Amino acid sequence: MKFLILSSILALATAVSAFTGPATFLLPTGKAGTCGYAISSGDFAVALNPSDYASGAHCGKAISVTYMGNTITTIVQDECSSCGPHGIDLIARTWKAITETAAAPGITFLTEPGITVNLTWAFL
Repeated sequence: MKFLILSSILALATAVSAFTGPATFLLPTGKAGTCGYAISSGDFAVALNPSDYASGAHCGKAISVTYMGNTITTIVQDECSSCGPHGIDLIARTWKAITETAAAPGITFLTEPGITVNLTWAFL
C-alpha cells in the first residue's frame, strides 16, 4: 500500500512539472547568452521562454525534452524573449538530436527558419 501511494505521488509530481509548448531552432552566434555562458552550435543547450526562465533562476539546470517518443537531456543556457508560454529555443545540436531520430523517413532533420514543433519538457 505504501508503495502504491508513493508511486501515485511521484507520478503526480512528474505530471505537474512537465510542460508542453512550441520549440524553435536557434543558430547561436558564439556569444554569451543571458546566463553568461558562450553558446555554440555544438552545445546541448536550450533557451527558455521568459516566464519559465524566471530571471535566470534556471540557468545551468538540466531539462528533459521529449518529441515524438525521443527524449534527450539538455542544459538551460539562455532566455528566449520571443518564445511564448512554455516555448523553448533549441540550439542546433539539441534540435538535431531531438528531431532527427523522430523525423519521417527521408527527412534528415528540421532546420528551416521559422519551423516550430510542439514538444514536452521538464526540469530535472
